[in-house]
This record gives sequence, structure tokens and C-alpha cells, in this order.
Amino acid sequence: MRRPRAWISLALALLGLCWLTPSVAADKLPEPIAAVLKHQGMSARGLSLYVHEIGQPEPLLAIVADTPRHPASTIKVLTTLVALEKLSPAWHWKTEAYVTAPVRDGRLDGDLYIKGYGDPYLVIEHFWRFLRTLRAEGVETIKGDLVLDQSYFAREAEDAGEFDDQPLRAYNVLPSALLVNFQAVNFRFMPQPQANRVQIAADPLPANVEVENQVTLTRGLCRGWARNLGMKVSHNKDQTRVVFNGTYDADCGDNELFASCPNRCLIY
Repeated sequence: MRRPRAWISLALALLGLCWLTPSVAADKLPEPIAAVLKHQGMSARGLSLYVHEIGQPEPLLAIVADTPRHPASTIKVLTTLVALEKLSPAWHWKTEAYVTAPVRDGRLDGDLYIKGYGDPYLVIEHFWRFLRTLRAEGVETIKGDLVLDQSYFAREAEDAGEFDDQPLRAYNVLPSALLVNFQAVNFRFMPQPQANRVQIAADPLPANVEVENQVTLTRGLCRGWARNLGMKVSHNKDQTRVVFNGTYDADCGDNELFASCPNRCLIY
């Protein structure tokens, strides 16, 4: 069970303790932190704390610090440190374009290759800027093929749903050298009571993706906008169909669903 406010209160208590009372016993749970846990109804049994001031021989706080724990999101600190050490803070990701023939009068009589190098933040806005740069360089019409080169990363057989059986969650997107918009689509649900329907808009909407809207608009109180929605993704040759069904309460207003499109779904 997630309690964001509880963890915020705990963090503030810990920061205040370390700044104001550095002489607290390192192996004893400080009273301000214990009070926050008690107020939020949380047990200290699964809590480990370690605070060490740089340059000091002993930690300010060390509560069962040697007990193994699941790192959860804190593992990002480790991966960020490795990235900074290996790539340096000044590293810039790149995405390159190549042509197989000269461009004359805005026409490319050949193929256009877009080669990715693993940019993790090639979102739609940046990709649009990339395409505008190509147009500014004179590429207006492509006679040949558009080739998406993802060879910079080795392909491995992986299952997007292996972690939690939720392959459509955006956080389960598999690594890709050309990862446009996190390989995900932002679906927006907009109730239209006068028309007695729910409009569903997809951004972006690749040419090989079809969205089928089977959602029924209801007039009840909003008790979780996505609670009664269903989503199914199926593939047929080079086409992907995304079907939404269930009910949507008009009282919920506009909402967005950021969902991964696995396999062949995202070809921008």
C-alpha cells in the first residue's frame, strides 16, 4: 500500500533530525521518525536507515543498515552513477539520418535511413524537431524507402510482461536503439455527454495502428475513471488493433492513459 504523504513526512523528519540534532545515537530510531511512523500506522520492522556525512568517520544514523532490502526505485541512483562514470555528465545522445542518393529540388531519389543510438528521451517533441531539421536540409519527398536502423543494440528475446504480467504498462517497454516517445501512445478519454459518447484520441497514432472505441458513457459518480475500462491489443500481419471497451463515467472528466504498444505497434 502506497502512502506518499507518509513517506514525505518521514523524509522531512529525517532531514530535520540530521540538520538539527547530529548527536542522536546512530543505532536508535529517533523519536521524530518513530512519531511519524506511529501517526501513519506504519511499522518500523521493514525500515532501514543510513545517513553518513561526507568526510566524517561514523554515520549519523544507521538503523539495521546491513539488512538486505528490495531496492525498488532507489536502484536508479546506482544506474545513474554508472551512466555518469561511463558516459560523463556532458554526454549527448544522438539520432542520425543517412541517404542513399543525392537530394535535388527537395526530392530524395533513394532511401532515408534513421539510425538510433539509444536516446532514452526521444519524445514526440524532439522527434518532430528532428524531422523539421531534415526538411530544412532539403528533404521534402522520398522516392525510396524509410529504413529504421535499430542495430546499435543487440536484439535479445525478452518478455515485456515478465516483471508483473503487465506488458502494456509504459514502464515495461523493452530497450530499443530507436525508442520514439518511450514506444508508448498517450490515449486521451474525453466524455461528451451531449453526444452520449466517449471520444478517444491517440497521440501519436502510427499508420499501422487502429483504435476501436467500444466504450459506453454512463452517468454515475466517478469512482475511478479506469476501473471499468478494458483494453485489448491484437496483431494481424503488419496491422495492430487496440480495442477499448467497458464503461466510463461522465463525471470523471478528461483523463489520459500512457500505454506501451509492444512488438510491431509503434512504427513512426
